Amino acid sequence: MTATAHSLPTLITPEDVGRAGAALLLSVLGADDILLTRLDVAGGRTIVGRGPDLRADAAMADGLARHGLGHPAVRSYLIPGDDGRPRCVSDVVPNREFWSCAAYSEIFRQAPARYQLSCVTGLAGAVGTGWVLMRAASDFSAEEVDTAALMLPMLTTLGELARSRSRTGPPPDWGLTHGEQAVLDLLATGLSGRAMGRRLGITESTVRKHLSRIYCKLGVHDRLSATLCLQAASYRPAGGPQSIEDALSAPTAGDARS
Repeated sequence: MTATAHSLPTLITPEDVGRAGAALLLSVLGADDILLTRLDVAGGRTIVGRGPDLRADAAMADGLARHGLGHPAVRSYLIPGDDGRPRCVSDVVPNREFWSCAAYSEIFRQAPARYQLSCVTGLAGAVGTGWVLMRAASDFSAEEVDTAALMLPMLTTLGELARSRSRTGPPPDWGLTHGEQAVLDLLATGLSGRAMGRRLGITESTVRKHLSRIYCKLGVHDRLSATLCLQAASYRPAGGPQSIEDALSAPTAGDARS
């Protein structure tokens, strides 16, 4: 995850951001295949990017559009009050039950997807966006699910970064003071609080106070998430064809998780 944070300045397009998310998940958790999906179980547009390069998979998108609501993990996220944590299909139903359902036979039977771990990064109504890691031979362990939960805030913020790369407009107004903005601008450099204080001519204690206020105003809890927000404030010029990552990262009205 540290390597992903250090690569933030080079993530210029939604494609860059999507591939960074896929690379992060594959390197930390490992899988035979990976999906980034935007699923509308109410019948709207469903999109799937597959593999490390998130190539568009129209056949799988069509299958999910027709049978996605029958997927046990999908249904579990739609239960009122669900906490949105990452989960294996086997956390919801026995694997044999999953393998016998239409969602598996119609969508995943030809893929290395007997075992699946999902991480939802955005959910509003019947529309969800998130990652699915798939394995052919063995299920994900409880420890790997816990690791995915720890990674979820970064994955969610990467989703926001992808959205920012595909829209135009003014940068967000977080209401930062001049001093807070100066500290935020230095976060991505990796400087310590003491080093930032020397650079800005203020004490380390003042840097800590600025950081505390920055986190509050940005709605984050750590340096990495604040840095991701800063990177997400960079905007791409309008125009050009929409990529699979543009479509997948399109904002969802009322999105409660990203």
